[in-house]
Amino acid sequence: VRAVCESIAYAARHCLEAAGLGGDLAVCGGGSRSRAWMQVFADVLGRSVILPSDDAIGVRGATAAAWRALGEVPDEARWLAQGERVLPRTETSARYAEGYARYRAHLDSARSLWASDTPA
Repeated sequence: VRAVCESIAYAARHCLEAAGLGGDLAVCGGGSRSRAWMQVFADVLGRSVILPSDDAIGVRGATAAAWRALGEVPDEARWLAQGERVLPRTETSARYAEGYARYRAHLDSARSLWASDTPA
């Protein structure tokens, strides 16, 4: 189970990096109710994960996106100040950095198989 949780966190890190998104990550939904999994996310991402004090974070995110589209700047710091902050642990972040490098190497080596007409 832990390996599955770690692999999802690695995939999330890859997506966030590919999108050029930095900073803290506010989360919501079922998985965010597991403090242990959110600690894995913080450690893998190397950034804080914010667990909002209510379930309105999805609405806040949609509102912030709309404001940005209209040229406004939402006060995200105020919105996120209410939540619990899960900080990355330096002792496990280094191990996860190595794991993420292996994840990326495996992913990159698999790309040639995906593009191949010959089954592996």
